[in-house]
Amino acid sequence: MSPPNPKDKKKPKRKHHNSPKSTHQAKDKRRPPHVHAQCSASKKKKAKASSSSSVLASFRQKLQGSKFRWLNEQLYTQTSDSSCALIEQNPQYFEQYHAGYREVGTGRVARAG
Repeated sequence: MSPPNPKDKKKPKRKHHNSPKSTHQAKDKRRPPHVHAQCSASKKKKAKASSSSSVLASFRQKLQGSKFRWLNEQLYTQTSDSSCALIEQNPQYFEQYHAGYREVGTGRVARAG
């Protein structure tokens, strides 16, 4: 038997992928590892920040709704003089009450609990 001829060996077929995923993977392979890690960390930080900011916004909205309901109860269960004194002692309550009242009108007040 003669030794195998190197020209007779079959070359492995090259796979050609035209999908966007494989193109993206090829781009990632060309980036230095530290750049890819920074990009991933940046995306995670942005996702976490937007998640925590939406939770914070939700809590603020619930707090505003609760504050409006408390003020509304105080103003409607006390005498006019007591209600007037409450607003005079805490001028910010006037704006907070009316902001809550506008939210109730639009149906956007979140219920606590």
